[in-house]
Amino acid sequence: MKKLALITFSAILATVGAYATSYMGPTNLSKETLKEVIIHGPAQLQQIKADSLQVMGPLEFKDLQVAGNTTVIGAVSNSQSGKFNELKITGPFKVKQVEANTLQVIGQVDVDGIAVKGETVVFGPLAARNSKFQNITITTDKITLDNVSVNNIYVKQSNTKTPPTITLSGKTVVAGSIQFESKNGIVSKGKSAEIKGAINGGEVKK
Repeated sequence: MKKLALITFSAILATVGAYATSYMGPTNLSKETLKEVIIHGPAQLQQIKADSLQVMGPLEFKDLQVAGNTTVIGAVSNSQSGKFNELKITGPFKVKQVEANTLQVIGQVDVDGIAVKGETVVFGPLAARNSKFQNITITTDKITLDNVSVNNIYVKQSNTKTPPTITLSGKTVVAGSIQFESKNGIVSKGKSAEIKGAINGGEVKK
């Protein structure tokens, strides 16, 4: 019985080892196709395809594709060209040319040329340019959208006393509604920006 248990345990370890690859310390990977990737430390990834990705540390990437879930606890910066399924970031998020099915960020967001097919949830200020979103749920007092298309924006009440402000510039289009939970929101709207739905809990300043 003990021999059988040992064989079974060894088989489980072999299976886990076959699918998960762990790295400790600064990690630089290039031109690889991997299964489950777990990195403890700073990571630089270039031309990487993975089934899932976990990074406990700052991340920089170029041409990164993750079919499953991606979780980063650390800053994501100097990064471009990524395709993700579920993307969760705890830390500042500064990227260009990224596609994701869903996006959740706890930290400051500064993006250019990204597209999120599903829900976007942000805890922190958001600045987006040349991007597409479905619905944005955000806790902050500052949102800046330039040449952005979005369906609905829901601004949750933050701990600050500053009225939440959304700045819409360029050819930004809000196809649905904007709702401020605090009831004192401000929308600063440029001449070419468009809001097709209602504004609840706030007012427009042109």
